[in-house]
Amino acid sequence: MDFPEAIEAYLDGREIRFAPLVRFDFQSGIVRCWPGFGAVQTNDGVLWGGTQNMGRLGTIKKSFDGSAPQQTFSLSGVDPTFWVRAKASAAEYYGRLCFVYLQFFDEHWQCLDLPMPFAWWRMQSLSIERMRAGSGFQRTVTLKAELPTVMRGRAVNGSWTDRDQQARFPGDRACERVLGMTNRIIVFPEIS
Repeated sequence: MDFPEAIEAYLDGREIRFAPLVRFDFQSGIVRCWPGFGAVQTNDGVLWGGTQNMGRLGTIKKSFDGSAPQQTFSLSGVDPTFWVRAKASAAEYYGRLCFVYLQFFDEHWQCLDLPMPFAWWRMQSLSIERMRAGSGFQRTVTLKAELPTVMRGRAVNGSWTDRDQQARFPGDRACERVLGMTNRIIVFPEIS
């Protein structure tokens, strides 16, 4: 039986590490980063730039009740030219996609397997905070993103929740059991 590299390493008793990889699909181009130091190249040949632990990924929340939790991404210590360019045009980020992948590493921070897709959102807002640090300022850029199903102006992206169904068709009971189906496997048709 063939196991992925990360599982084989774990079964062999070796140390396994992991880190999130974040990809932003900005209008001017794709930006890939990870929270470590220096760049890392994954097994598919893609280079991810390190944020030297200056980047923060907010807690990833799952939508259980039809709500739309926001995801935050922060980067501290950015230079003035970066934040001026980032704030100049909302078209650079608004409505564009961002992704989080999980990457497993061995004890020497060498990649095991390919990055595993974990979650994705649509970027919504960008804010900049400037705080005095020593003799200068430290700038922090925070990007907020929402689940793709939040954009209610387009019915195609509506979620299959009872709340959404009731808003569209009051009294319809088609989606009332969706909440209880999270992480369940349903075999259809049932063969006895």
